[in-house]
Amino acid sequence: MRKRPVTLSPVERALIAKKWNESTWDANIHALISADVGNLVGKGGCVFFVAIALARQNCPNSPDHRIIRATMNAVYEVAETDEIDDLTRQSIVSGRHAASRIYHAATHEQIVKAACDLELKLRTGHIHMSDFDELEAA
Repeated sequence: MRKRPVTLSPVERALIAKKWNESTWDANIHALISADVGNLVGKGGCVFFVAIALARQNCPNSPDHRIIRATMNAVYEVAETDEIDDLTRQSIVSGRHAASRIYHAATHEQIVKAACDLELKLRTGHIHMSDFDELEAA
């Protein structure tokens, strides 16, 4: 039996777009002031996942794309330590600035599609560093 592809209804897509706009603000706050590593890694990882997908479409190999990759390495390392030092926080803040520039260069439809792709991935489990590598390789 052939497996049916998982898709989202238009209502689900609209709700994801709304949720996405709210979660990017939360990620900014956590990057700047939070000591909660779990939220920083979870929310930041989602923002950077979408940013990498957009960068791959619109500006591959750009400085912002490379900054996001370096930031993902910092987020991955923080997830292992449960502690955020100042250098790591600055790397994450730089990544948020790069992500912001990437978002401004993308269309609303591209952002919603990338956020929906993220949501589908989250429904099947967690995001791992290998998922970012798959985005880069695609």
